[in-house]
Amino acid sequence: MANSDDKDKTSNQLVKFALSLFVLCLIIFLYFLLGSGVLLITKLTQSNILPTDISKFPYVAKVPPANINYTTDVFITTDPLTKKTMSQKINITNKGGNDDNILLELVRGINSSGTISAGVNFLVTVFLGIYSKSFGVYKLLFGIVGKYMPESVVLLVGPILLLFLMSTNTMLILQFIFMWLSSLPLLFRRNTNSDESGKAIWEPVYMNWGLNIVEYGICFCTACIFIVLGFFMMFVMVPLSVFAPVISMFNYKVTINKEPAGLIYIAKKVFSYNRSIIGGICSVLIIISALMNVGIGAGFGAMVIFALFVSGTINSEIFKTVLPSDLTNLTSKMENSNEVGEITQKGGKAFVKLIKKIGNKMKK
Repeated sequence: MANSDDKDKTSNQLVKFALSLFVLCLIIFLYFLLGSGVLLITKLTQSNILPTDISKFPYVAKVPPANINYTTDVFITTDPLTKKTMSQKINITNKGGNDDNILLELVRGINSSGTISAGVNFLVTVFLGIYSKSFGVYKLLFGIVGKYMPESVVLLVGPILLLFLMSTNTMLILQFIFMWLSSLPLLFRRNTNSDESGKAIWEPVYMNWGLNIVEYGICFCTACIFIVLGFFMMFVMVPLSVFAPVISMFNYKVTINKEPAGLIYIAKKVFSYNRSIIGGICSVLIIISALMNVGIGAGFGAMVIFALFVSGTINSEIFKTVLPSDLTNLTSKMENSNEVGEITQKGGKAFVKLIKKIGNKMKK
């Protein structure tokens, strides 16, 4: 019986260890996938491609989008032979589907209907106002991250930064309240057009101030309903305006060294160029998992295997550093037609300088 119990215990430990390995590998994969997404976003924020202006495309269909053709550095690397800092080139353009936005096209289609009601037009106006503001906030925050943080740091802390900046963007609640109140006059009009394919014809609705007590009661109830509706719509529009732009930015297509690329392509390159770091993180987590789920012996065995891999005794590609190919000199500011700030990554020194500058201003 004792042997049977020991076997069951060992079997359970191995199952737990296998499950923990699967979960850890999945977490690491998703973590660096999000990190790759954040790296992509930091490049997009420098290009002026994000739809932050509500008076232009894609918010307004008739205003053609500006021609954007922006090139900057990605996978910045120091050449081990020349000791020169070089990079691959990422090109961002609003062609090839980047000017498409399914959500905005849907909302724009509703808003362009010739028979749209004042209530629907009011809701669309509020939503587009906070949605465009959300892109503006992300452009500012991720632009600062991309300008002052080295790519390696962006990849390592990218998912944490993403969650932090998305939580910061919940301040859109204030923008929602402002838009909800400032857009209320849109309700005091009516659309007299009956042709759905035509254009909405708005006429003002004048209030009759000679109301009796029943009509005043109806107005009061209507106002209360709108306050309650605003409360519920806030919990729909604000989260949508926080998450939808991030998903939209993850779907942008770019070219890297003239090769079509997207989030998955960038993630593949990140895993390839940072395999030694990712392999090291995986190894440490495997050792910890072995110690916790199987025992000291298994943990010690995992440490020995890890040491053999690192020392090169066991030949493996996992811990070998792979440098990006086709590297060229860092991009100059003059190469970009839509420059926003300085694009050359300055790394940690510039970040420290910025912190010191802010600190000196606060002292004053």
